[in-house]
Formats: sequence, C-alpha cells, structure tokens
Amino acid sequence: LLKCHFTLSAMISPSRAYRLMHGLSQKKLAKILRIDPKTLARWESGRSKPGEKLKKKVGWAVGQF
Repeated sequence: LLKCHFTLSAMISPSRAYRLMHGLSQKKLAKILRIDPKTLARWESGRSKPGEKLKKKVGWAVGQF
C-alpha cells in the first residue's frame, strides 16, 4: 500500500494525489483552499500552476508543486 502511494503521487499532480487519498472531490478541496474549482482543475491537468504566494498558502494541504 505504501509503495502504491509513492507511485500514485509521482504519476499525478500533488493536489490530485491529496484529493484521492482523502476522498475529496475537486469542488470540496477547492472550497477548503478557498479557490475556484476551475483553478484546481487547471492545476491538476497541468494547464497552469499556482503562483508563489498561493503555493506557500496552500502547500500544507497538497505538498510541493
């Protein structure tokens, strides 16, 4: 199980890995982070990344980007 976690985290974005491990939807995690769900979707798809200020603010929840 632990090995699978590391493989899963390496293959997908940190925010998606966090969501899947905690059973959260994009909408729920976006609400926790106080961001638009579309923003989270763009991060997870690799179409955009959070800015430095936002990385620091939400890093505790989703790890490094």
